[in-house]
Amino acid sequence: MAERYLAGIDGEASLDLRIARQRLQRTLDELAAAARRAGLKGASTLARQAALIREPQGVPSLEEFAKRFDADFHSQQELLDLYQAEYGQAQGLEAARRAARRRARLVERQLELITALEGVVGEDLTLGSPLAAWFAPAITDRLHRADLFTVAQVVDRIRSVPRRWWSGIPGVGESKGQRIRRFIEAHLGPITAASAVPALPAPDALPSGTGLTAATTLARKKLAVVPLERLHVPFDLSGEHGTFRAPVERCAIAARNDYDAIHTWLSTKSSEHTQAAYRREAERLLLWCVLQHKKAMTSLTLDDALAYRDFLANPQPAAQWIGSKGVPRFAPLWRPFAGPLKASSQKQALVILHGLFEWLISTGYTTTNPFAGVRIQGAARKVAASTVAADTSGLEHDRAKRNRVLARTLPTPALKAVLEELQVLEPGGRNRRTALVLRFLISTGLRISELAAARRDHLEWIPPSQQGDGGWVLHVVGKRAKHREVPLPEDLVEALKSYLSARGLPAELEDVPPGTYLIGKVDDLFLKLPSAGRMDVVDANGAIETVTALPDGTPAFKGDGVRPQTIHDDLQRLFERVAQRLEGKDRVGAQRLRLASAHWLRHTSASTAVAAGVPLDVVGALLGHASLSTTSQYVHAESHRVAKEMKKLWKQLT
Repeated sequence: MAERYLAGIDGEASLDLRIARQRLQRTLDELAAAARRAGLKGASTLARQAALIREPQGVPSLEEFAKRFDADFHSQQELLDLYQAEYGQAQGLEAARRAARRRARLVERQLELITALEGVVGEDLTLGSPLAAWFAPAITDRLHRADLFTVAQVVDRIRSVPRRWWSGIPGVGESKGQRIRRFIEAHLGPITAASAVPALPAPDALPSGTGLTAATTLARKKLAVVPLERLHVPFDLSGEHGTFRAPVERCAIAARNDYDAIHTWLSTKSSEHTQAAYRREAERLLLWCVLQHKKAMTSLTLDDALAYRDFLANPQPAAQWIGSKGVPRFAPLWRPFAGPLKASSQKQALVILHGLFEWLISTGYTTTNPFAGVRIQGAARKVAASTVAADTSGLEHDRAKRNRVLARTLPTPALKAVLEELQVLEPGGRNRRTALVLRFLISTGLRISELAAARRDHLEWIPPSQQGDGGWVLHVVGKRAKHREVPLPEDLVEALKSYLSARGLPAELEDVPPGTYLIGKVDDLFLKLPSAGRMDVVDANGAIETVTALPDGTPAFKGDGVRPQTIHDDLQRLFERVAQRLEGKDRVGAQRLRLASAHWLRHTSASTAVAAGVPLDVVGALLGHASLSTTSQYVHAESHRVAKEMKKLWKQLT
């Protein structure tokens, strides 16, 4: 049949049995899917037949067995005897006739089914199409367990987590995830963040047979967890008449309810980073109050605060509160948590909420702070003075504090391996930027947020004078809006000039246009884009970077910068690459690199400066520390040098 009906298709002169089986299997699968979409009986039969084709052929039929022999030489009974002797069974004549009749009836039913399918087999895939009608049952079951029942829901998930949308779906890895996406895009077009996708159909409107259970339907009808800006708070939970609301005439802010009070509180924070951190904790609390605890924020008691502390350690139900990292804030799959909070994160959350209620009390909005006295169980506490020799808690507390910094610095061999890796990487693009970023952070101790914000306008040339040789300095505004000047070494300035030149900008710093960010987008991504707006572009290394196009389709100014997260991701890729190379000869160094983040380079820079004999006040000024006690944490690596210097003093005293 394959030779007769398929030969010549796709340029094939002939078809072997393997290709014929694949074609038949694919045809049966498509017919079974069409039957499921149309609700016709026979879909399962077609699917079973397709599955049988996948199975290896074992015992041949009597007809196939008989072809081995000369029909004129062996009688039918002799063939039956030979068949039974070889395979241990015989197919009698009557049994063969019954099988032929069954096959005839099966073929007749299949022809009737195919006739019925002629009008529906060409149905187009739509956003409202149920997944069960288009994907294999095994894949459909896995998607159903992830609460994905329609094509629109899969599209929304891809838009929310475009890089690894399949993460968190058991049994669906990168290969299957990419194939599913390609299949949908082949029918509906490219899935981009800017594409408009209609609202998801209500659970009751989904076609029958999607696998949507009553429990799932009920859960989807509940009030969804959404960002603070989209939360519609019922009047009785708004806090306008909270149990502990202060008299309105004595309130120093114009907030009518808890939602307005939170926004007023956030507006008092000058740093965007601080605002984001504080909003996250206030948002989590307000969502928990409204959606789960059913109580206004200004009606919370100490018992309620303790219940929220326990909730931070284990947000439940997980499907409602926990999602994947990196999901855009207003995407359908956004969730306030990426998992249970560690003890340190719980402590930070409670400190922020304690500060929120103290501020609300100071402004006359509320009278009580439910988080006063709430502590994380097992968290380190301030050690009281003791004169008991057996009490070593003070010493252990001091060691633990210093070791936290020690554990977040790169060992010298690991740092050397990272620098050597930069020499062997292919020049250009992302590697060129990563090399400059690493040199910048090691030489200056900047935070990645400060480096991402650095522009040409922040650089200043200091001419030589009697006080010093002069040079380039970078003006930085760090935490608490504290200004500082960071000198740049000459080799770093030369590397910066070379990097700017590779981006198509003037090599001399004086000629670089105002507003240019020192760390910019990968230079080989600046191509003419098809339309205005933001677009994710994949570079030669497979990494994704967002490029902004102007209305005429040309790329944005080459002086545009990148987010701190981009710098962090670049360094993490570099650390992982070096860790793989060190795995066999320096397992400890490889392990530390896998744990390292971009902030470790700041600690490493400070430790290196202290080890080189730079005074603590100078190191503290360069890092922007508020007090020398913070900078003194980096002295932990100086025990040998301190002992050496003190020996000189001791010799003089004796």
